Amino acid sequence: MLNITGLDGAHISRSAKMAGIEYIVLKGCKYLGKHKIYKEGEKTESFDSFVAIVSHITTNARDHMINLMHKTKRENVFYIDTDSLTVNETGYNLKDELDEFELGRLQVQEVANNVEIRGAKDYKFGDKEKIKGIKKDAIDLGNNQYSQLHFMKTRSMMRNQISDKAVVKQVTKKLKRIYDKGRVQETGFVLPYVLPQDLSLLTAS
Repeated sequence: MLNITGLDGAHISRSAKMAGIEYIVLKGCKYLGKHKIYKEGEKTESFDSFVAIVSHITTNARDHMINLMHKTKRENVFYIDTDSLTVNETGYNLKDELDEFELGRLQVQEVANNVEIRGAKDYKFGDKEKIKGIKKDAIDLGNNQYSQLHFMKTRSMMRNQISDKAVVKQVTKKLKRIYDKGRVQETGFVLPYVLPQDLSLLTAS
């Protein structure tokens, strides 16, 4: 532990959320042992950070993906992720955008005859399946439930006063698989919400 003798304003406190865990408060910073947990005060930007730069980069990337979707025509695009599109054979008219070596260009990653899209980052492309939050070795229990190993988080380990080992337990995850980022049509295509007309759909519990 830190030696706080004689340090102005230093005192030992006990966490309300983490029963039995003591930490040191020194000049607005919380320490557990010699490790700083976090600093109290108003939430501000970190030193040397500039949110406008990363916001512009992210927005520009999304704008670029939307332009690619319009270029290949919306009805030919099945799915868009951060930096990729899933299109049909007709939508493969982006050949002038393809270059597997040039940075920022597209490249063909995979081709499949069967694709099942269940939601954002939740799809089956041919024999390959990707489900956000579900590990590849998870056990499919059916009814959108999966069993997998899960490492206990730091806060839970602190609450249980565990500091000398990693704890792994078997957990069961149930996926809702309800797509609510747009209006899903009978054809499977999704239309964006339009405000204020669709406000009731967005605020419904």
